[in-house]
Amino acid sequence: MKKTMVNENLMSAETRAKLSGRVEVLDKVKELFLLPQLEMMTAQQISDYYEVDIKAIQSCFYDNRCEISADGVVKYTPKTIAERFLLKGEIVKTQYYTDFKLSDDVTLRVPNVGINLFFKRAILQIGMLLRDSAIAKEVRTQLLNTFEHSAEEQRTHEIRTEKEILANYGWAVLYGSREQIQKSVRELVDYNGRYTKQLEAECDKLKNAVKLLTHQAREWTPRQIVNRLCRCYASACLGGSFQSAYRQLYKELLYKKHISLEKRTGGKCLLDRVRDDEWDDVIETAAALCIANEVNIESVLNEVNAEKV
Repeated sequence: MKKTMVNENLMSAETRAKLSGRVEVLDKVKELFLLPQLEMMTAQQISDYYEVDIKAIQSCFYDNRCEISADGVVKYTPKTIAERFLLKGEIVKTQYYTDFKLSDDVTLRVPNVGINLFFKRAILQIGMLLRDSAIAKEVRTQLLNTFEHSAEEQRTHEIRTEKEILANYGWAVLYGSREQIQKSVRELVDYNGRYTKQLEAECDKLKNAVKLLTHQAREWTPRQIVNRLCRCYASACLGGSFQSAYRQLYKELLYKKHISLEKRTGGKCLLDRVRDDEWDDVIETAAALCIANEVNIESVLNEVNAEKV
């Protein structure tokens, strides 16, 4: 009977979500060879990186398609590659595929039916999910070490800060004036409420963004606003992969708003299944996705208004 690796360091979905942006770990564990000019990898390249059979990568992808695709997986045909990328190099077309010469020693063969290409975040996501790979296990170990180190540094800083504030408060109570006591009390209250204030600020930022969109783009339907947000997010963060942007939106709707569009019957496009009373939630979720990835909401609004002129 085949033995599987013990102590795989497998992660929960919550931990994977927190660490999905730490792509620098990939090069730290092993040199990552991305396709020249495209800055992505094929499934075969990923299998070479993680030192497993390509079937293991394909199985991992198909078992976790939604989660991995949300981090950037795009299916390109020869036509879409030629249209989207201004490639420098020889292009050889045949009846069944097209070869793109990306560098002196790298040629990408793209079948007419298309090929999946993976961004760094998707490659990292596979590493967090893949079993029976020493490289994937090391990637997870490095991720957890980085996460724990950052968390420990934060905890140490907070403990030190809290001790200083408490010490100041104690000194003020024992030896200070009334004004010094009041000041130390305010510092202690502000420190204890720091996360609440941060959360309130983030909520206010999101509410203002949604208000800005819905108020100034009155001639647009909610669906048009959501489409524009997703397209801007895709262009800024996912190499123009609109499919991945929408997958991420549907995933966020499920986790944060408990709206499962995939389980509903209706139109072929999942947005056709949104109920009238849910559009505010959908816009808010799409806007939050943009804000979390530093996509300027005002630039989205400018594009909306420009199209109305």
